[in-house]
Amino acid sequence: MPTNRSYGDACGIARALDVVGERWALLVVRELLLGPQRFSDLRRALPNAASNVIADRLRELEGRGVITRRTLPPPAASSVYELTAWGQDLKPILLALGNWGIDIPLPPTPATLSATSMLLFLWTSARVDRREAPMVCRLELHDRVFAVRVEDGHMHVQAGEPTISAHRPVDTQHSPRRSEQARPCRI
Repeated sequence: MPTNRSYGDACGIARALDVVGERWALLVVRELLLGPQRFSDLRRALPNAASNVIADRLRELEGRGVITRRTLPPPAASSVYELTAWGQDLKPILLALGNWGIDIPLPPTPATLSATSMLLFLWTSARVDRREAPMVCRLELHDRVFAVRVEDGHMHVQAGEPTISAHRPVDTQHSPRRSEQARPCRI
């Protein structure tokens, strides 16, 4: 059952927790950080959460303007949930919270780890050398495809197939030198 409990406290932290502080709410937001997902995707990513709890969190987060629901065009015609611009503002907060929590002992096994969790860890722990050439990778985790782009010393991760930027020319006439082919990329 959705809740609208409140701390009744004027502090910004308390008011933020009124919006995203219910159990599973921030994990739903975490799963949407890399792009839209269907309800079934969220269920698979959060196997320890009951489906009614996920549904409640989705309704609450949508009602508060953190996420939005839209229907994909045919032939898919299924509903997906995605973060609003305001919901995207939670990204640095969740990444910082994840970095803070990395030193906390792991829960007893069996513990789950979603594809999004793995990619967020990669994103926050990778040390990208600014001098390296741009790179685009395709990762497939848990039957989902992600694009990882390393460019200008930054890593960007998003759901979906990688694409080549129109503003960056690709040399299709010459193959890379043998030394470049054998060199492992450093992320």
